[in-house]
Amino acid sequence: MLQPDFVSSVQRARANALCNAGRVEQACSVWDVVISAYRELCINTPTPYTELLAFSCNELGDALEALGRTRDALDVRKECLIKCSEMYRAGPSDASSKLALKVLKDVKRTMTRPDLVDNANNIDEIIDTPGEINGEIPTLFYNFAESQWKVAESLSFIGREEDAFVAAQESIFFNRTLFKMNECAFHDQLVEALWRLAEFLRLLHRADEAYVAAQESVFIYRDLLENGEAPFRGRLADALWRLAEFLRALDRRGEAFTAAQESVSVYRAL
Repeated sequence: MLQPDFVSSVQRARANALCNAGRVEQACSVWDVVISAYRELCINTPTPYTELLAFSCNELGDALEALGRTRDALDVRKECLIKCSEMYRAGPSDASSKLALKVLKDVKRTMTRPDLVDNANNIDEIIDTPGEINGEIPTLFYNFAESQWKVAESLSFIGREEDAFVAAQESIFFNRTLFKMNECAFHDQLVEALWRLAEFLRLLHRADEAYVAAQESVFIYRDLLENGEAPFRGRLADALWRLAEFLRALDRRGEAFTAAQESVSVYRAL
């Protein structure tokens, strides 16, 4: 009798062959069967099959997106991300690390597609528990955001500024996603990422873009205060003072003085 894992491997190869032959709908049906089988195998012996389940989910996600079934693709990519996070905790292989990177980039691309940009539920489509702080996907998003910033710093150091900027933008995207999931829990990560981006842009002599990034950190705390989050008043004062120093570095002294004055006013009101 053939073992379930062998049958699943054969079926996965068949799904890929069907997809390569242009029979994508049929391939998706086969991947559904493969993924169900790997889920069952993961229940009793997760270690050898988690990676295979993640790779199968990734392949199905690619096929679904090719068919224009974006919502279904996001759902299956979510399962892939969860499995990637589990593998990270267990100690990932090079293959699974590359898979996690690919899927995160796929998620970003899918969530920023022009036909989905105006849908306010995009975040909830991929994360159905947006208030969750320590879940699998938030943890993976945070780790990826930090790793992409390190990539940006390394690329900048060797003079590849444009590539560094792309990596920095990816870090901002996932920090912004975390903030949308839970503003009170993830505001620090987004604000610090914005300040790093602002300084990075300043050094590239892109002063206007640098100012926009720096100013956003102030807007974040203003919005939190308007929503009744009084403990953030001190954070707003800090952000305003930091903005004043940044504006002075940009030689925008009048605006720097205005920001500093507001910072002092907010401090006095504490």
